[in-house]
Amino acid sequence: MVVLAFVDPEPTSKLGLLVGGGAVCVLTGGLTAVRILTKMRPPNVQIGPGGMKIFWT
Repeated sequence: MVVLAFVDPEPTSKLGLLVGGGAVCVLTGGLTAVRILTKMRPPNVQIGPGGMKIFWT
């Protein structure tokens, strides 16, 4: 995707959005996944008639 953004004749603002959005996803989602997988703060998941609730205690 990055190569295609460079060769695209349109302005490079899309490239900035692509790189910035990817960095935000990697940093926030990656850190959350590591926390969950290493069991530093595992989530509590409850499923009932009112729906599904996920919370960290």
